[in-house]
Amino acid sequence: MSILYDRRVDLAVGKATPKANETFVEALRITGLRVTFKVEKDLKPEPNKSEITVYNLGPESRQALETKGVPVLLLAGYADGDNVSQCFSGDARLITSEKAGVDWVTRIFCGDGERAYSTERFTESAKPGAKVGDFILKLAKKVAKDPGNALSVVTKETRTFASGYATSGLASSELTRQLKSLGYEWSVQDGRMQILKDGESIQEMGPLFTPDTGLIGTPTAATPDAKGGPQQWKVKVLLEPRLRPGQRFEVERTVSKDGRPAKREQFLAVKVTHVGDVWGGEWASEIEATQTV
Repeated sequence: MSILYDRRVDLAVGKATPKANETFVEALRITGLRVTFKVEKDLKPEPNKSEITVYNLGPESRQALETKGVPVLLLAGYADGDNVSQCFSGDARLITSEKAGVDWVTRIFCGDGERAYSTERFTESAKPGAKVGDFILKLAKKVAKDPGNALSVVTKETRTFASGYATSGLASSELTRQLKSLGYEWSVQDGRMQILKDGESIQEMGPLFTPDTGLIGTPTAATPDAKGGPQQWKVKVLLEPRLRPGQRFEVERTVSKDGRPAKREQFLAVKVTHVGDVWGGEWASEIEATQTV
């Protein structure tokens, strides 16, 4: 049984312009203050997003957050000693601070890989016979800090450009076009490229949720996204920031009373929403999923 107590949120803000080959250089860390957040992640190419609210930051810290595009790292969950899990990483799109009564309220709106999604351009040509996979790998490295599973995916693809190919435009749009032609969809999960076919999952298995380890209520059936599409389910658990879209997880709806294992059901997370307030109130992950065999 997991021990689910001791809520904790750490918020790290990086330098707006790190040196070459540097990924995240911490410039400011916020701990011990009231922080609320809502993080939304799904399997679509459009950047995952979060809204983070911090109460009563000092003037120097508020000033440090005024630069648009600073990288933000949100750690949240149930503290395990000095460790707490990553919940979100991305670029700050908008940061506002205003006085509300006696409190200073700072709101940070972020997108995961949003800057690269919106601005990175790609100009490239391929000779006749060039592998489409090699082209896709170059695009993935443009769009995400970490190419993730892109290499393993494109290595399996043998399709070539029979007559050659040339493109110039947004890297994200071209990546969508090329992967769609091969039956794939891509997303960026905390800076890491993730490429999957419909119904596929990443290799890493997610948690087992039971009434003793965070399951809230019971999974409920929801309307499919499209007519004839797979049955959708909604599962709510105590905050589990490690779970991400494209990951399988298991649920035991009941606790066994006779020593025999309870029935386990397996799901595939399609969308995950994390909401929390370190001072109380909501502290949960809401999962939209399909059931797997």
